Amino acid sequence: MSGSLSYWLMPQIPAKKKDNNLILESVSRAFKVNKDDIISKSRKREFVDARRMLCFILHKKAQRTSQEVSEFINCNKDHATVLYHCRMAQNLIETDRNFKDIYHSLKYLCY
Repeated sequence: MSGSLSYWLMPQIPAKKKDNNLILESVSRAFKVNKDDIISKSRKREFVDARRMLCFILHKKAQRTSQEVSEFINCNKDHATVLYHCRMAQNLIETDRNFKDIYHSLKYLCY
């Protein structure tokens, strides 16, 4: 079933044409939260987890710089916030089964 999840989350288009908004849309669907909530300043757990996943995929998989990711998610801080989200996402992938399953369904977005 998880294989079919990644299929409906992201249309099959060449990786070069995939942009930040398509990845944001896919993360939004996977976490079942609004896109605006992901990039908001809210500290609710479901929004923070989605934001962490977005930062991790954009930075580690889509090869965006931490500064580019920071500007995209409108975090009025420096690139260190993005790096922190990436570290926390990596930790959650290793320890949280649900987060890991969502990651595995989304990680092919940038290939």
